[in-house]
Amino acid sequence: MQLVGIGFNPSFWRFLLQRLEKHTGYGPLVGTLLDPSHLQPDRLVSTCAHLQDLQPVFTFFTPHGFREHRDCIFFLSQMQARLREVPLALVLENIQEELSPFLPPSPWVRLTNQMHFRVSHPGVFLTQKLRSFPWINLQSRVSMLEYVDPREGWCRCTVQDLPPQTLLALDQIRFLEADDRTQSVQEWLTTFLGQQAKSVEAQQVKGLLRTEKGLFLFPGVPLDGVIEFSLGDVKIKTILVHRQLSDHSAAFRRTLQYLETNAKRQQPVAPRPQALRCLGSLPILNELARSILATRGFNNVESVESLQPGQHQLGNDLQGFYLRTLPSVELKGNVIDLRKAISGLLEPVLDFVEWPTVEVPKTIASTPMQRKELDERREKLLREDEKLRQEQQRLRAHQELYDQEQQVLDRVAIVGRQLVEQLGRSLPWEEVARNPAEFTGRQVLLWCEEEEIVAEMMRSLGNVPKRLWVNPNDYRESDDLLRLDINTYCSYAQNGNWIVTTHSRQHLEQLVSVIFTEQQRVQAINRQREQALEGIERSLQQLQQRKEQLALHWLYVSLQQTLSPHLTN
Repeated sequence: MQLVGIGFNPSFWRFLLQRLEKHTGYGPLVGTLLDPSHLQPDRLVSTCAHLQDLQPVFTFFTPHGFREHRDCIFFLSQMQARLREVPLALVLENIQEELSPFLPPSPWVRLTNQMHFRVSHPGVFLTQKLRSFPWINLQSRVSMLEYVDPREGWCRCTVQDLPPQTLLALDQIRFLEADDRTQSVQEWLTTFLGQQAKSVEAQQVKGLLRTEKGLFLFPGVPLDGVIEFSLGDVKIKTILVHRQLSDHSAAFRRTLQYLETNAKRQQPVAPRPQALRCLGSLPILNELARSILATRGFNNVESVESLQPGQHQLGNDLQGFYLRTLPSVELKGNVIDLRKAISGLLEPVLDFVEWPTVEVPKTIASTPMQRKELDERREKLLREDEKLRQEQQRLRAHQELYDQEQQVLDRVAIVGRQLVEQLGRSLPWEEVARNPAEFTGRQVLLWCEEEEIVAEMMRSLGNVPKRLWVNPNDYRESDDLLRLDINTYCSYAQNGNWIVTTHSRQHLEQLVSVIFTEQQRVQAINRQREQALEGIERSLQQLQQRKEQLALHWLYVSLQQTLSPHLTN
């Protein structure tokens, strides 16, 4: 199904197509976004001819693409005069700002409950559903209204003189006469609601509606309930809100229902009698051509990606589009040779992406694109790709260095943990020195920085068969612990003990603390680099998708232009 977008930026148009595709099972949806240059008054005739050629089933628009709202209305009126059966949807982001310029003519609004009235102020429109609201006739209470009309300015009239089916927002009404005195509308409303048995909150009231039966409090116009918004001869079928493009919106559901009904209506249509073949060695090219032909009503289309070498004759019932050379193949019969034209349009994107891995998406942007725009966007993406890969290479080089450092620190940390464990079980040097004779172990490891003190302790522990001295000052840096024979030293604690001076304990504990701190620092750096590399990988994947989208967009619009002259026959 062919859809047309008018006035949108490309990113939002893609988003809208994705939302429609997500919630409807009929497709594929082909979205054509009109280039801003097509919306100029001097391009009106050619643009409308282009739209007639596209044969869209639904048109979405926003006023952002026009310089003035009157240009927008004029364009839509001319378009609808030529495409009478194509419904029109207005898509809004900011209701107040975007609806206000359409309201001075006091357009007619029709709701799903068939209520219809003129509206001249955006303050009556609601994005949320209406709560229960009683009908309260004010004609016996209110006699005169003073309000601002966008067409006539300041007005003062009786309720009887107010045209039926007129909806006035509270913000339009300056004063009213009720209970034989002139009051502001807010003053009167607060007093009036306080006197009612039915519970109605002031914030529920958005305006006053004049009908044939009287004047009534009105709770507002839910945009979900609008089925016709008439701007003169321009008939807008539905109004969609940017933030509510989901099946929670009744207006969005009606749009989906229309698309599904249209898709079902198109299904029984008999296929064209002539079968078509898209021939070429590049599968993605054939599939894009099939998609374009499908939007033109050609259902009997097949893709041919390879043939046996030699001559092949297409029968009279076949029409072939030769898109890309098939090696060692000669085609005869009804063949339109487009290889030269296709080669030219492929040239700027052939090496841009890995075509064998590219798949045809469900939705394809078909906004007109000039070669200059393609080159600019392609070069920008290539620069982004190069920048990301350079950063990736830099991080990987740094990661190798830090991986090596972490491996060393991990080995040192093992020694450090054993060292801390044994220090926790060791005996203070000072306690043993006070009475060495009480020490009865079979072996002892002495940690002390002073040789004379060690010699004295050795003599005092003459009854201990196995004694070993270690100077902690031999281990100044964390890497030095790799030289420490920790297994041998730990064996001294099995049938004996370590005797450690205060200085030695402090020195070793400080050394181990530095090791653990450095290990945590390097681990944190490595985690950050891993996360950065993962982020770059995701960015590269997203960039690849953008490259593929750009290349597909270019191929699609170029193929449309190339195939169109041949489709009338």
